[in-house]
Amino acid sequence: MRRLILPFALSCLCLYSYGQRQTMSLQDYIQTARQNSPLLADYRNTIRASRAELERLKAVYRHSRLELSGDCLFVPVVSMDGGRPEFLWNAQDASDYYGYDFGESSGHLHAMNRRQCS
Repeated sequence: MRRLILPFALSCLCLYSYGQRQTMSLQDYIQTARQNSPLLADYRNTIRASRAELERLKAVYRHSRLELSGDCLFVPVVSMDGGRPEFLWNAQDASDYYGYDFGESSGHLHAMNRRQCS
């Protein structure tokens, strides 16, 4: 039992003397609270995120951007105009042909299920 009491007493004495050497004022406690506050850390992170987003938006809107968009419809058909078959990429004026229907407005599938109602 005496072997346990002596190390315990020495460790208590060391902790007491270590605590006596460090005296902290109210300002030290306030500074430590400011550094370790989760709310202030979240606030600082929000400010950093806002600055990063501002820089991103400046980069996007500061430079001009040129964009082109358009539609082109190729209608490959085999035209029989003139008596012989001829492959044409875009024959809008052909009258006798095999291939894509010129009356169709787009390349999408337009299908309907028609039922006769009596």
